[in-house]
Amino acid sequence: MIERMAVRQRRVLSATRERVWDAWTRPELMMKWFCPLGMSTTRAEADVRVGGHYRVAMKPGPSAPPPPPQFGDLLVAEGVYEQVIPSSLLVFTWSWVGQAELSRVRVVLEEHRRGTELLLIHERLTDADSLAFHEAGWVATLDNLVAHLAGQIA
Repeated sequence: MIERMAVRQRRVLSATRERVWDAWTRPELMMKWFCPLGMSTTRAEADVRVGGHYRVAMKPGPSAPPPPPQFGDLLVAEGVYEQVIPSSLLVFTWSWVGQAELSRVRVVLEEHRRGTELLLIHERLTDADSLAFHEAGWVATLDNLVAHLAGQIA
């Protein structure tokens, strides 16, 4: 039996829950931040309802480390929304196109005296390599979200 692993990230964001929710659920906003630093989002689709699909395509820039060889030049994540509670909870499956691993991401938004507390849990990762890859990716992606919410990414 393969042990399942999870990435856990917590951030306090200087923005309302509604603004953070919009960043996670509106494709035109996802295009601005939904990728690790050094990469760009080339396409974002989101049908934010239980059973709805999303798809995000990311391309490494010249300063980004190259993706693992099995991904090629474009990384495309896709999945299905399993739980949607506006401005509070978003749960969706996560898989990379062309890869077998199917995992789950949970994003919890709560009021905080300085704005919004975000808890991200990416679970059902299958091995240490996947855990390290996704940990680095989410840290850098959430850094991008912070910059977006601060108006540093147009």
